[in-house]
Amino acid sequence: MQIPVSIATAIDTFSILEVKKEKFAQHPEKLNMVMIEIDAYGSMIDDVIAKYPALVELVHRLRDLHLLLWDIEDKKRAIESGDNVDALIDRLCNVGNRELLEEYIALSRNVSKYNDERASIKNAMNRIAGSVLHEVKSHKTVTESL
Repeated sequence: MQIPVSIATAIDTFSILEVKKEKFAQHPEKLNMVMIEIDAYGSMIDDVIAKYPALVELVHRLRDLHLLLWDIEDKKRAIESGDNVDALIDRLCNVGNRELLEEYIALSRNVSKYNDERASIKNAMNRIAGSVLHEVKSHKTVTESL
């Protein structure tokens, strides 16, 4: 069975798997699952990059974005830890927690900003590789929303 995805989507997924491989180094069960997925790709990603060398820089930028997004999500989850939505709102809106609220908002906005950049990189990859499938977004970018 084949599942049709754009070249950039395959590279994006593989890039996330590489980050997980690094982050799960101390978690053998999770690492094993990630390695099964990586092995399923075989040499496909390397073959695509070899065919389109202009992708190399974009692949590195994509991986860097995934690392940034991973760290941002860790920070957001640390702020959210143990709270249900109402408790989180109460804690963040407490007058003494303005700095924490500002940090949480900045982290959330950065998720959107970096996902916008990720979509732009994926679209560039698809153009370079001549993919007939492309990612289409319907919402405004973070900079358009400000």
